[in-house]
Amino acid sequence: MSKKDFVKITFQDIEIAEEFFENQKHLDEFLCAVVDYYRGKTIRIKTKIVKKYFETYKKTMDFVLQAKEKGREGAKLRYENEIVTSDTLVGSLLAPPEGTLVANNKDIISNNKLEKDKKEKEEKESVSPPKISIPSWEEFLAYSQKESYERNLKIDKVKLKIKYDGWVMDDWHTGKGRPIKNWKSTIINTLCYLQMTPYQAQARQDNLPRKKPKTLDDL
Repeated sequence: MSKKDFVKITFQDIEIAEEFFENQKHLDEFLCAVVDYYRGKTIRIKTKIVKKYFETYKKTMDFVLQAKEKGREGAKLRYENEIVTSDTLVGSLLAPPEGTLVANNKDIISNNKLEKDKKEKEEKESVSPPKISIPSWEEFLAYSQKESYERNLKIDKVKLKIKYDGWVMDDWHTGKGRPIKNWKSTIINTLCYLQMTPYQAQARQDNLPRKKPKTLDDL
């Protein structure tokens, strides 16, 4: 991958990783790998759990890079269209038909453009779908955690975040291109695919603080 001129990782992503690892050394290794990925350098990860976590998070970074590239292509296309439009108008004004005035040409072009813009706006409003309300990440996470707890599912927050980011970048559509009209029912049907692997669940359990067993002196 070529070197990029930016690095993007949100504070929320860092907090999720921090909560997952509960080990500063593993967190530092993960963050260094993220920076190297954006810089186009070879990724070298020694710790197995960090490598698995990074491979999952790489999907989020790829979404970011694709969105950035699409934005650049769109800006370039708009710029080229502006140049073509400008050249067309200048040519029309410099070489008006015989017997007409430049001032009249300006009025005709202006009126035609206004009528065209008005017609396009009316057509766009008539076919535009209703605006979809996208929940915040906090609301999405809280609801998913509540539903997964009731269903006794151990959800991987990284997979959940990737799913949320993917839907947002696709204008709140599923991976199959269908609009998400009721996101709560959609995520409920998706939770079973976002569970931790047995390895992650065991690693998570091993990182939890262990309670010291009570002795006779504690009674």
